Amino acid sequence: AQACAGGTTCSGGVCQASCVNQCTAAAKQCASTGAPVVCQQLTSGCTDWVLQSACAAGQVCSGGTCVNSSSCTNQCTAGATRCTAGGQQQTCVTLSSGCTEWSLPVACVSGQTCASTASACAVVRCTAGDKRCSTTQAAVETCDVNGNWVVSSQCPQACSNAQCTATASCQPGTVRCNGTDVESCNAQGTAWLYRETCSATCSAGVCTGTCTAGEKRCNGAVPETCNSGGTAWTAAQSCANGCYLGGCMDQDLIIDGVTTTLEGDLKYSNNVIIRNQGQLRVGPTGRLKLTAKNITVEANTTINANDLGDDTRGEGGARSGTCRSSCGYNYSRSCTVGSAYGVSTSCSSGGSYSCYDCALSWSVSAYDRDDDLSISKGSKFGTAKGGGLVQLIAESVQVNGQITANALNGGGSGGGVLIAANALTGNGVIQASGSAGSP
Repeated sequence: AQACAGGTTCSGGVCQASCVNQCTAAAKQCASTGAPVVCQQLTSGCTDWVLQSACAAGQVCSGGTCVNSSSCTNQCTAGATRCTAGGQQQTCVTLSSGCTEWSLPVACVSGQTCASTASACAVVRCTAGDKRCSTTQAAVETCDVNGNWVVSSQCPQACSNAQCTATASCQPGTVRCNGTDVESCNAQGTAWLYRETCSATCSAGVCTGTCTAGEKRCNGAVPETCNSGGTAWTAAQSCANGCYLGGCMDQDLIIDGVTTTLEGDLKYSNNVIIRNQGQLRVGPTGRLKLTAKNITVEANTTINANDLGDDTRGEGGARSGTCRSSCGYNYSRSCTVGSAYGVSTSCSSGGSYSCYDCALSWSVSAYDRDDDLSISKGSKFGTAKGGGLVQLIAESVQVNGQITANALNGGGSGGGVLIAANALTGNGVIQASGSAGSP
């Protein structure tokens, strides 16, 4: 070993002006000598590989741990190379145990570096401190001390002239990856909107890598299902009317003079129409979200989500307690407080006779009042349910019939109705009322 001079420090086997982390603390692997090495933080403040004691007789090193000589496993493909966080190269070698292992990192020759996103030493690609827009995502990249481009700022929309910009120019409906987030271009082509965060990696606007067995998603117009091993997505046939939540959309929903029960999150590529005294009843979950280009609720038709809410927030019911009078006697008091949703509710019980006076009160706080988009099912009152939840999302919504999310019996609170549209017309009725005793 040779000591570093002139105020330099040893990092990755090379004397440098300042140290660089060479590995992830507590990581393990095997040295070419067959002994384990562990990544530790040194007195310099940076991490580096530290050689451990050799394995006992009858044991070999495999994956950084001493195991029985017959139990080693290959850690890599012989001859493969990779780059470390510290800009050095490792090569997959075969140890005396007969199993493969990554070698200790080796510094690149002068003029080359090993980028963390690459697999081998290569000529330095940039000057430290330079900035540019990433070629693969909406981000600003900065050249590090090893001559590698690394992401320094993730841009919410776009990057131009090595700076994040507030607006974007994109094709409506297209998707992209922004780090591990999937984003889609809005209808105006002026901004990227968040869709989901990938559990592993993102590629071409689609989550890649591991997945949950049975999970469903859309890849453009193609539904995909995660295989039983959770290792890959299996594609189905492309959808004629588009894909939504991992399934093919229907073109229209027409409820014509009949009663239909639906629930969940449903999307149609064209129209939703309820006509000729048709009734749409929300299913037992109490939630229905309909998305389409146009939604029409004609006169003498209904969307009914009554008595389906079971939210436990704001739940009302009988209240009782004991209070102590000024002359030392205890008295029982009770009252009934109605369920609450958007409005707080309370009740009190008390009385006085000579010194025998005391009172108690109870209240239930309102919820979902932070913004206009926060809606929930109504609160139940004992076994009586509140109103359900209805969401209508379309370019245009016309309501000449009734949309109700009421609590009809027993003190439950009204539910929630949300309509989001560029144009809302009609002279119908929209209700989310609580029953008697609920505000």
